[in-house]
Amino acid sequence: NKCWVDVGFYGGIIPGNAGELKALVRAGVRGFKGFLIDSGVDEFPAVSSEDIAKAMGELKDEETFLMFHAEMIPPIADSVGDAVQWSMPPLSPSGPLSSYSTFLASRPPSFETYAISQILSLAHLAPDLPLHIVHLSAIEAIPLLRQA
Repeated sequence: NKCWVDVGFYGGIIPGNAGELKALVRAGVRGFKGFLIDSGVDEFPAVSSEDIAKAMGELKDEETFLMFHAEMIPPIADSVGDAVQWSMPPLSPSGPLSSYSTFLASRPPSFETYAISQILSLAHLAPDLPLHIVHLSAIEAIPLLRQA
């Protein structure tokens, strides 16, 4: 007649907060999530590859893990790099907003595969730190993850 609930708190990775993450782990935060594209929430801006690298460096020896909403607009050229995140968000979807196909068209697989490639390229900085991709949807990402 009793219900038991296991509650865990998760923190966010945002630009500039890498130095605060260890204290949050020690206060009981189980893991951290970051967006690699505009989240739509002003308090939860997208992180760059540099932000991710700093977070991994801070947390590499901690009992925690990192989760990522892995969508990132691929740069048009190598010289653009992470600056592409600060450009305008993707164009508004065309079609009925209640249609799943409209949502899929607004998030091409390249957004996800590029973001996952960026995360995996940094994984060597914290080889024992578990990483989790939130809401994996692009089948094209599976070979990247298997190879990792």
